[in-house]
Amino acid sequence: MEKVNNFFLINCKFVKIYRKLTQADLAAHLGMSRATISGIENDRVPEIGFRKVISTSAALGLELALLEKSKRPTLQQLLMFA
Repeated sequence: MEKVNNFFLINCKFVKIYRKLTQADLAAHLGMSRATISGIENDRVPEIGFRKVISTSAALGLELALLEKSKRPTLQQLLMFA
């Protein structure tokens, strides 16, 4: 689960910066404290609950998707992270 958390953290932080949002902006929108957002971004929160993942993703305009596990990344996945 650690890789999933790190992937989520990196993407959320990147999107937040890209959209020029501060931790305080995001926290206010989600009804969380800025310290909670900071803890999530800096991997100090031991476990991110599913509700926080869903609400944070939605607030940042991200979509969660369940994909079949494969050994090799698809072309779409490679282009997404290029």
